Amino acid sequence: MGMRHARWCRAVPILACAGLLLGCSSALDGDGEESSAGSPPPGEAVAPSGPVKSLPIGGSVEWQGARTSVTAVRRPFGGASRAPEGAGQEWLGVRAVTCAGDDPVEAGWYLFAAHGPSSERYPAPVWEEPSWPRPQYPQRMVDPDQCVDGWLVIPIVVAAPVATVRLSDPDGIPLGEWRLPEEVSG
Repeated sequence: MGMRHARWCRAVPILACAGLLLGCSSALDGDGEESSAGSPPPGEAVAPSGPVKSLPIGGSVEWQGARTSVTAVRRPFGGASRAPEGAGQEWLGVRAVTCAGDDPVEAGWYLFAAHGPSSERYPAPVWEEPSWPRPQYPQRMVDPDQCVDGWLVIPIVVAAPVATVRLSDPDGIPLGEWRLPEEVSG
């Protein structure tokens, strides 16, 4: 706690820094305006407060007023029009559904990654291709009270063990992960 709070205090009067270090709920920032002591500076990623929610396929995670589920996984996923780049790779197909609540929410492949049992990370690509399997999980904002449903593909190493598919928010903070069934995990 000390180093991160101390870094926030560079331009803050000494009494305000003391308040931050003692855990007071608010203090003056460098411009003399009140700011929350518990909030990180903009753009700084914060680790989740607890473990990432572990879900079975079909389970849902709620975030930013939205709900996301992974409803199916396939390996190898043969519906893609081309093979992943690089030798010895195959596609992991993930079918996902995201429903926005009262506010719009961002949907995109880049929010998903496959993870191996030893923390190997296989991110989904940030592009899409019109000839890929339909329905295709979109990369756009989801309007309030609307849902999107579709497939996304993740390039993984052939025969590499893959234990979970993880969803992170647009800032990269993990929200939940789905345990892959044994026949898919490799």
